[in-house]
Amino acid sequence: MEKVKELINIKRLIEEDNEDNWKSVYKEEMQKLEKVFQRSKELAYNMYVKNEHTEEYGMLEAEVHATMSNPALRQTLKNWEQDQDDPVWKKRLHVMIRQIEETLVDSDPRITKVKNELQAALMQKEFFVDGQSFNVATINSSRMELPNQELRRKLHHVVVEYGVEVTEAFRQLILTRNEVAQEYGYKDYHAFKCAFRGIEFQHYKQECNKILEKTEEAWKNWGQQIKERFGWDEIYSSDWLFAASNFSKVNQEIFTPAKIVEALSDATKKFGVDYTLLPIDVKVTQVPFGGACMSISPDDIRMVVNERTGNTVFFTAFHEFGHALFNAFSSKQYFELDEFKSIIAHEAMAEILATISSQEQWLKEFWNLSQSEIKEIVGSQHLFELALMRYYYYFSLVEEEIYKNPNCDFKEVADQLYRSVFGKEDVGFHPATELLFISHPVYVQDYIYADGVRDMLLHTLGINGMYGENEAFHILKEKFMEPGERYSWAEKVQQICNEPFTFSYYGNYLATGTKTR
Repeated sequence: MEKVKELINIKRLIEEDNEDNWKSVYKEEMQKLEKVFQRSKELAYNMYVKNEHTEEYGMLEAEVHATMSNPALRQTLKNWEQDQDDPVWKKRLHVMIRQIEETLVDSDPRITKVKNELQAALMQKEFFVDGQSFNVATINSSRMELPNQELRRKLHHVVVEYGVEVTEAFRQLILTRNEVAQEYGYKDYHAFKCAFRGIEFQHYKQECNKILEKTEEAWKNWGQQIKERFGWDEIYSSDWLFAASNFSKVNQEIFTPAKIVEALSDATKKFGVDYTLLPIDVKVTQVPFGGACMSISPDDIRMVVNERTGNTVFFTAFHEFGHALFNAFSSKQYFELDEFKSIIAHEAMAEILATISSQEQWLKEFWNLSQSEIKEIVGSQHLFELALMRYYYYFSLVEEEIYKNPNCDFKEVADQLYRSVFGKEDVGFHPATELLFISHPVYVQDYIYADGVRDMLLHTLGINGMYGENEAFHILKEKFMEPGERYSWAEKVQQICNEPFTFSYYGNYLATGTKTR
């Protein structure tokens, strides 16, 4: 078997002992790695957005793993980090070492082989219900768009049945991830990912359970209103996202995806930024997820939004635009501090931009809606976020459980945890058919952390959304976006808000529907 090549000259880094010379060598070698990462992200974009699967992507993953898994590289970087007095260089090397250690697990060929096969099979799978053909993209869209309650429920059951069929292949992915993580000293893969996120998962669960308790009355009230609004006797697991996305009686047809780019340009102009000068390409098309943003290179940031109608598509568009702006404004001075930004920080910027989609000023000025229409949309956004919090929390609990107990009955776990979080018996979401669990594992809880950060920042800045908030935008640009990973997400929150991170502002919003100032 041919040996997989390494992407950088590690020997140069090991042998150079003059500090200034070593830093020059390091910079040259990181530039090589940067180009590989850019190509890999371009191929990933093509895979997710265009459903193009190539052998090159797998080869690059193998080459990255071969490079990162060289113990001499990690040890050399650790030695130089230990000897560094310069805080920026120390941080750069710390971030690079952390990324190497995470990549060692995630790019392990044993994992990527199973993951890529599962991902391709799921994205290419067709489902036939009531004489109609559906794929993962159309089924995901149906969760928010399909008005036929019975058909939505049938689709949900068909997908769950397929999850049962492919359980053993998915279980192999979970077992393999656990095996590789354990080789690096972690209890399981879930514990490994939480460690690299800086998350104490048990504390997270305690805080989320407090939010569930605090919002119980609001949740029950919305549940009753949903039944009345749609004429349903029951609310099934396949109903919540549709209800939350379509509760408002405002005509959703006006929120056409054809206006997404115009809306982004308008909001950017309010920040004093010329949209046309940003290196951001926006594509609106059918994809098997709500949206995505990939920073291929400093001058090539690609954003995609699932093509559908309704106010929630603008929530998604502004969310992804938040990612894009973070990538655009993050300092490019240091490769590591730009390339390996915290996911929680990224999602926080995405969520704070997404506030625009339900902000009174935007709805009035951009769409010329009436006060009654605005009130409906603002109220339904509260329902939408209540539902999303429960979905995210539910999925994060399912994910924790399947890594802790990989030989469990996945469907049984999904059903039990659905009852625990949503408060009623029903068929849960089979983890083997949720693309997020395959392609972005142990990620979903980051959305809840991000919303916690969002509501802390809104409170400190004294605003209830970002539209027209030029001063607030430039504070976030300077203190949150531009530093990249120079400071952790928690450090940046502390610096801006003058208090440690807390979920309390987020919990208050979900309980009351009002952003605190």
